[in-house]
Amino acid sequence: LLGEEEDPTVGTVLQMSSVSFENDHIELHWVLDSVDDEDLFTVHRSHEPSNVFSCLEGIPIYREDLGFWARDESIEAGETYRYRVIVEHSGDRSILFESGPVPAPQMPMKLGQNRPNPFNPSTVIEYYLPGAGHVTRDVFDSAGRRIARLVDSRQEKGDHSVEWNGLDSEGRSASSGVYFYRISSGKESLARKMILIR
Repeated sequence: LLGEEEDPTVGTVLQMSSVSFENDHIELHWVLDSVDDEDLFTVHRSHEPSNVFSCLEGIPIYREDLGFWARDESIEAGETYRYRVIVEHSGDRSILFESGPVPAPQMPMKLGQNRPNPFNPSTVIEYYLPGAGHVTRDVFDSAGRRIARLVDSRQEKGDHSVEWNGLDSEGRSASSGVYFYRISSGKESLARKMILIR
């Protein structure tokens, strides 16, 4: 139980707390005036707009002197979360602190450099989609002519990869030279250069 008061937040031992988005995860930090070695901390999270908190099982909590920190790597880009840190002391559980809304920004579409590059006979191209949608992946020669379409389908949000075997849309081997590959999804489009060496 969290106690009988309406606001069971512990305010006397907490010096500082912060919750922030960092690159691809959310970090929680807190510093205490004092701590009992038997105190147990757990991190709880709600997914906006819900106000229902659930414990993040298995999330490690690190400590250095009176400072503590934890990292939530199970977030989804474009979503918003709230956090609570619960402390259990001598069998009593209390809210140490609760964060405000913490947004995880939507990640942009990304197009990686093909590997290997230069290549012969094939190369792999990796890309990230921030949302599900119809995707096209095309290869163009140095004159801007499309010579191959590698992807033309709906794909889910997340990381993807596609291989180009150096063949054009007629199944003929492309000659040595500079080529460009482009990904298009919705209104977004990205392109990079690659080199084929026969």
